[in-house]
Amino acid sequence: VGIQVHYPGPLHEASFLRSIHHVDVQRVLTNATLAWQQPDMHQAAYFAMRLLPWHILQVLKGRFPDHQAAGGAGEAKAAAKPKGNPHSGADPLMAHDPWAKAAAASSRWEDLKLEDQHPFQDSKGDQLRQYHRLQTTTSTKGVVLATKQFLPELVKLNPKQPVVVILPLIDQQTKANSNLIFHGPFEVVLEDRATKASYKRVVSAVAIYGEFQYKLREPTCEFTMSEIAELVLELDSRLVQKQEFDKAKDNPIQYFRQYITAAAPTHADQVSVYGFRRNRHPTSSRDDDQLQVIAKLPSAARTTLLSISGQQGTLLRDFLDSGSQPIDASVIPKFWEVSQKGLRELSISIEGVKGIAGAILTRRGLAIRAWTSSIADVRRKLLPNDARLNDTNMAVVPRFMMDAAGWPPGASPADVIESVTKAVSQAPIPTKTFRSAGVHTWQLGFQTLPSVQTFTVKINGALHQILLTPAPFHSKGNGKGKQRQPKKGSPKDEPHFPPTATSIAAASAQQDKKRIDQLENRFDSLQKQVTGIEHKQSSLESKLDQRFNDIGDTLRQLVQLSTNRTHEASGDTPPPKNQRTA
Repeated sequence: VGIQVHYPGPLHEASFLRSIHHVDVQRVLTNATLAWQQPDMHQAAYFAMRLLPWHILQVLKGRFPDHQAAGGAGEAKAAAKPKGNPHSGADPLMAHDPWAKAAAASSRWEDLKLEDQHPFQDSKGDQLRQYHRLQTTTSTKGVVLATKQFLPELVKLNPKQPVVVILPLIDQQTKANSNLIFHGPFEVVLEDRATKASYKRVVSAVAIYGEFQYKLREPTCEFTMSEIAELVLELDSRLVQKQEFDKAKDNPIQYFRQYITAAAPTHADQVSVYGFRRNRHPTSSRDDDQLQVIAKLPSAARTTLLSISGQQGTLLRDFLDSGSQPIDASVIPKFWEVSQKGLRELSISIEGVKGIAGAILTRRGLAIRAWTSSIADVRRKLLPNDARLNDTNMAVVPRFMMDAAGWPPGASPADVIESVTKAVSQAPIPTKTFRSAGVHTWQLGFQTLPSVQTFTVKINGALHQILLTPAPFHSKGNGKGKQRQPKKGSPKDEPHFPPTATSIAAASAQQDKKRIDQLENRFDSLQKQVTGIEHKQSSLESKLDQRFNDIGDTLRQLVQLSTNRTHEASGDTPPPKNQRTA
């Protein structure tokens, strides 16, 4: 670089080291000194010193004591270092060693380890031993960590001992589409063996065989905490005047806090309003906005606030996971237009009716929510002529939706209610009827999960076998190709609760039937394709034969013309050659 550096060190030290280690020590020292004079080359100087043995570095430490130029500044900085600093007085290269071992990567879920005193026990109260997923056999008895993609493999093992699989928290849709019983959520402590770090995670558990219990250790202290509820407050521009909506849009948090203070003044100081969001309702136009906030408040104020939902255009609902419904409230399937007129008509229809839990906004419009303790009286007032309700099922709160397949086409809701009530010992609520693979099916809502999956009924002298299977959990889309998942806590038009237990045999039979139908459809499609190919082949053959015949006729005509043609002399043709004579 055009800079001459004179190393002032004693030459006899360099000569001595050169004679022992056979290296050009003077050249290495000169390069290190040159690099040290440039602030951005400090690390390169230490890399150069790395090439020498450790005892040579001890000599160089005196010449380059710190990441500064030699002098009082470096000594003052070294003296100012705290005594507890592990790098004080040590080689700076060791503090930033590029050859140091990298930090270990975190382990996969199945490689994590439960704590020694984990809370999963068998039915006798004995703690289950943890096994790796790959160690699980038919005779393994213990607990296994796995993800849901490996769950079918563990089920196929068909273990003969209690096996509990711990998975990351499972959503409601996965539970509804599975034939297994998921328990939880549970909180567990997991340890990463690679990094020695511990985590607290929320998990779901499923018993492939046998039963288990979740039992924590004895508590070290005990206290009572007040129950907290979370509500969603929403204001739709279609339900209030424009001036009122603009006022709420300017300061939504303050607007909803004032609303709660006026509705529940005794709990106003215990309410926390947060989580503001502005969006458009799926059924509204582009000009209709919706303001939403979340309020965390004591459970004692929840009943009061839900009962006044709809007043002044503000709607309230529970903040729940997708696919869940509150235990003490249910939506009545009667709907009004989402407008100020529709809200007034709804308010008039519930005047004097006891057991109303306020209004709620659904995908089909405005609806009424009723407390389950008074749902029978509310249904008699609002749905007096509904054929799906009678004295048998008037007080039923549908928690589990089941598909009942095998009914004759003319079966009425009253026939279905009477037959199912006698067969499973509980009254259902018919919600809708449809055909599935040519079989007439009714979707029924039960308050508890029925223990009977198949039964036989006799209607008009004919026997019909009815099969009860869990209704699939479908998320409603926006009708534009891409499916939209329902928002968290969004209410459903009709109560829909995923089952917690199923019949594996019934589900397997349904899957086999579905698979057979798919194979038959594919066979019919292939048969049609083969028929079309054969027709095209025969048509092509006939065209080729016709073409060959046309070409043959043309050739014959040409041969005939050439044979009938006479050779006449003309002035243009040369005279014939005469034979030579001797």
